[in-house]
Amino acid sequence: MKKKVCAFFLTVLLLCQVATIFAQAVPASNQLNQYSVALANVSPGTMRVTYSVFGMGQMAVIGAQKIVIEQQVSTGVWQKVTTFGTQYGYDSMYKGGNLTFSVIPGVVYRATLTAYAKDYNGDSDIGIVTSGSLRATV
Repeated sequence: MKKKVCAFFLTVLLLCQVATIFAQAVPASNQLNQYSVALANVSPGTMRVTYSVFGMGQMAVIGAQKIVIEQQVSTGVWQKVTTFGTQYGYDSMYKGGNLTFSVIPGVVYRATLTAYAKDYNGDSDIGIVTSGSLRATV
């Protein structure tokens, strides 16, 4: 019984130390806080890509460096169909928006956002995230 109690307390102590290590994690970037991209069907033949980019504070430049739209041509194989260029905001901690594009009904699409932020010291960072895939409505 004494060994079980001792083992229990050692396990709890170890878990507390692990939790402390994770709680002390630092941000991945001094410029980018979080960023996301998602797709939605608007109507047959039209989709909308929604993106958002949040800075760690007020940024000199922030937003989407580019958004690449791809269609699935076979399992695991994607082909680029269009690219939206820079979508920047200035003197802001957030930039987001919606862009629409034409699609082929029944085909599966995804979007990849390259997020960008530049602070007032001239330091910058990019982050890349890909949306889930979505089949265009028929």
